[in-house]
Amino acid sequence: MITIICGEDVVSSRKYLVDLKSDLKKKGFYIQEISAQDTLELTVGSSDTASLFNDKTAFFTSNLDKYLKKFSRSEKGKRYIGKLNLLAESKKLHLVDWEDGVSFYNLKLKKTGSIKEFKPDANIFKLLDCCYPGNLKSFLSQLGILKETSDEQFIFIMLNRHIRTLILASNNILSGMPPWQKYKLVGQAKKWSIEKLLGFYEGLHKIDISLKSGGSYRGIKESLDILSCFYL
Repeated sequence: MITIICGEDVVSSRKYLVDLKSDLKKKGFYIQEISAQDTLELTVGSSDTASLFNDKTAFFTSNLDKYLKKFSRSEKGKRYIGKLNLLAESKKLHLVDWEDGVSFYNLKLKKTGSIKEFKPDANIFKLLDCCYPGNLKSFLSQLGILKETSDEQFIFIMLNRHIRTLILASNNILSGMPPWQKYKLVGQAKKWSIEKLLGFYEGLHKIDISLKSGGSYRGIKESLDILSCFYL
């Protein structure tokens, strides 16, 4: 069996991954981390490989779908997907793939194995849509609402990703997205001056560094409140 954990809510998907490893350990499985490339060397009997203290092995990999896209539409890619489909039908093999921020819609392996998708709260998109200068009150209000239902780290990740995308949109170098989405992002980017947009992004970067280094006594919500007051 193959389980693919995906979704834009990377904080929740990562937590699910950690909990799954813990549950399998309690059931007597040895947890083995392997690369996406090595995943393709697995066989139906691979999980029967015993360690010193465990009877079976559960294999964990990451971004297998992204790796396979390198061989998109090639004969090698078709063979790989065919093999994974066969492995997914086996009740003996245990393979778990974690995809970093990939939605079900964008999965090449969406028909392979069992999919566990973690979708973001719809309010996160409302927050991103109202993030532009002159709209501070709406942004802070939406941020307060979202904080009650979503992890602050996830909010920060999504906002950071969105502002980075707006910088690309301001330079008209977006690719790989539907025209309506590109049009919407370009429209929002035009509400910013490039100086403010870059300044806001730099501010997010500084918050990220201070949180990771433990150099800030403020939480994510308070830090975003202060940053937005300067730029929105």
